[in-house]
Amino acid sequence: MSTSTSTAPHPETTTPGPTGHAGPAFDARLGFGRVLRSEWIKFRSLRSHWILLAVALLLSLGFGALSAWSTTSLQSFNDQAAQEQFDATLDGRSPEELGLTEEEVQQQRDAIVAESDQQLAEQSGVALPEGMGFSEYLAMTSANGGLQLVMLLLGALAVLFIGSEYSTGAVRTTMTAVPRRTPVMLAKTVVLSVVAFLFGVLSAFLCHLLVQPILAGGDLGYDVWQEPILLNILAVGLFYMITAWLGFGLGALLKSTTWGIVVLVVLLLVLEFVLFALSFEWLEDAKPYSPGAASTQLTTVYQPSDAVLNHVESGLVYGAWGLLLVLAGILVTKKRAL
Repeated sequence: MSTSTSTAPHPETTTPGPTGHAGPAFDARLGFGRVLRSEWIKFRSLRSHWILLAVALLLSLGFGALSAWSTTSLQSFNDQAAQEQFDATLDGRSPEELGLTEEEVQQQRDAIVAESDQQLAEQSGVALPEGMGFSEYLAMTSANGGLQLVMLLLGALAVLFIGSEYSTGAVRTTMTAVPRRTPVMLAKTVVLSVVAFLFGVLSAFLCHLLVQPILAGGDLGYDVWQEPILLNILAVGLFYMITAWLGFGLGALLKSTTWGIVVLVVLLLVLEFVLFALSFEWLEDAKPYSPGAASTQLTTVYQPSDAVLNHVESGLVYGAWGLLLVLAGILVTKKRAL
């Protein structure tokens, strides 16, 4: 006597896809670590990402060198002006006729240059440490000469990272594999954050090293390992990271690389020009809290004496703008049809 057991076929499990229709089931074991690894593979696989980073690095170094050269030129001009002013005090006579030694002559020239530097520092409104001249301050900030331009490239990179998936339709495949969508957006944000921060720290450090031989010609070299410079290098890394947040959030909201970049430029540059042109009294208190103003204060080595926000507060304000757009992008992506 034999028995047979029949087994009914199990129906294939389906999971709603990103458009709401049923699709193949996704692996429930697809944890955040695997999603993060997948997004990193996507990022490093696109040649355009590395081209943008390479161009950004070259521009950082190039503008840093140009800014350092401009600083040494200004120093040479000040030295020449000091010499002319000193010659005018001689009234056509030589220092020997007035009984001045070479050391006394140099001291007087240095005093004229120091006075000119102090006047420039007062006119700029920058609160410099005691004994630091304006030329020395310009030398220390010369490495940041390309920040505003490179900022746009890092923002464009972030827009491209999400916008290219919408333009090619690859986002549907991604969101089908991870229907909850939020882990994907968070993983993209983490990848961009790490890349942008490391790029900022590396590029800033290289720029500070690059300008040293150029500044040495005007005796304006400085110690790269001093605290203000190291903090500035860290601030540049945070600056680029938050800028990437802005770009990513705009790309997710607009689903367009082109419009994401356009709005980013408006937000960081055009808005600052508009606010500068407007002179309403009620608007003055709000200006320091704009994205452009906060980012500028974050990356300054020494802030103006009348600055409303210090470095930490500026970073928090700029970071709040970035997080706001990232969260908005995640929420909208989670709710809408792709």
